[in-house]
Amino acid sequence: MSQGEKGYIVEWYKAPPHWEGWDYAALGAGVWGVGATALLYWGIPLWGCSFRWLTGWPCLTCGLTRATLSLAGGHWGQALHYSPLGVFVELVLLGLALWGALSRIGGWKRPRLRLSSRLKRWCWGLGVVLVLLNYAQVLSYHRPWAPEAAAPPAPMAELAVWLFRWLS
Repeated sequence: MSQGEKGYIVEWYKAPPHWEGWDYAALGAGVWGVGATALLYWGIPLWGCSFRWLTGWPCLTCGLTRATLSLAGGHWGQALHYSPLGVFVELVLLGLALWGALSRIGGWKRPRLRLSSRLKRWCWGLGVVLVLLNYAQVLSYHRPWAPEAAAPPAPMAELAVWLFRWLS
């Protein structure tokens, strides 16, 4: 198939009867959003990242949960502070969820994007650069090498205290 001069082809098609990636993205975004809103509403404490708890260093997706909770609470600036790339990914997932729902319910057509191998490599490279830039921002926020970086609280103790208070 010839990609043309642009390096990509967009084809529009009707949603098939079986589930595709769009549908799974819509389901994932919905579950993630409802879960984050429920956590925010009930004030359930989160004990944080297991990787950071074990190593003291943030993982590549550090800040994504806090960014999601901030978005659920309507705090866009705070969400961008925690994870700029995470906010972008969540907005893309929300768009996919809406488009997937409208294509299932309303009969809208879905785009299928076919990229040339050169453009695919460029997109992967851009994705790696964006993840590394996001991680640099996360490291500048957490600064695990700084002497004032305190150890995170014991996760199970914090959850047990919350559970006890909630049951009382």
